[in-house]
Amino acid sequence: GMPETSAAAIAVNAYNESGCDPSAWCYDTNGLISYGLFQWNGGRYDSLRNWCIERNYDYSDLYAQLEYLDWELENCYTYVNDVMYSEMTAGDAAYFWAAKFEVCSSAYWNRRAAEADSLYSCIKAID
Repeated sequence: GMPETSAAAIAVNAYNESGCDPSAWCYDTNGLISYGLFQWNGGRYDSLRNWCIERNYDYSDLYAQLEYLDWELENCYTYVNDVMYSEMTAGDAAYFWAAKFEVCSSAYWNRRAAEADSLYSCIKAID
């Protein structure tokens, strides 16, 4: 039920964070592991693993991470979830997602917004 513009925005951010690889990981600038599609870091990484363990999921699995993302949005990031269900451009959604969910450097926000607008334009051209 999420608008296609928001789905495109989330996909662009996942690609920029991990190349859409659910097993991608790195040490972040704070020395902690960032892991998965959205490079969950620190306590959020621990929460991903614990949530998956409680449900008998493999935390490196794509399906498990998408299920966790849905849970995290509904329970921990309700404001982000609500905004992503509103009508906006893919670029605005990507910018918002990068700023409020990824909390990545603001140096990336405009590029992700432009990429999301391009992706959404391609999707609509194919439709």
